[in-house]
Amino acid sequence: MEYGTYTITESGEISFSASLDTNGDWGLSGASFSWNADADGNLYFDEGDEYITLSKIIDDGIYGSWTLGEGENTIVITFLEDGTFMLVDASASSSGIETGKYSLDEATYITFTIATDTNGESGVSNPAGGSYTLTVNGDVLKITDSDGSSVFSRVTSAVPVPAAVWLLGSGLVGLVGLNKKRKR
Repeated sequence: MEYGTYTITESGEISFSASLDTNGDWGLSGASFSWNADADGNLYFDEGDEYITLSKIIDDGIYGSWTLGEGENTIVITFLEDGTFMLVDASASSSGIETGKYSLDEATYITFTIATDTNGESGVSNPAGGSYTLTVNGDVLKITDSDGSSVFSRVTSAVPVPAAVWLLGSGLVGLVGLNKKRKR
């Protein structure tokens, strides 16, 4: 997992600097790319011998990315239309990633089936009281268990697209790196 900042130069290069990097040589930390975006919000990074393409996530209902906290205490959860989710926790006390599937029932209960969990008891893997309820009100998402609620804000188009990519893309590149590592 990586968390950090990005810089865009006048020549159009984007470079990444990580303040938290748990995946060693894999990921975006220290990388610099030429990049461009199309009208649909897709981003293309030029690695020289290959391109990395990141597609925009639909932000409707639960779908899209949501943030809680600021700076190095940020948690980002992303819900995709196919029922998968990714949670990235950059807080110093419980940094890590959770990935897996989610399902909603008609009574606003949400269930998470965890595939990857590197942040221990933090995240969505262990709901107090055994279950979560979920409410979405515009750009506010509230996930509640018997211990209380976590209130997230939607990542909207007002946030520059490369910032959203840094949050989501760093996790995706890390997962690609893990896959490459396994193939060796």
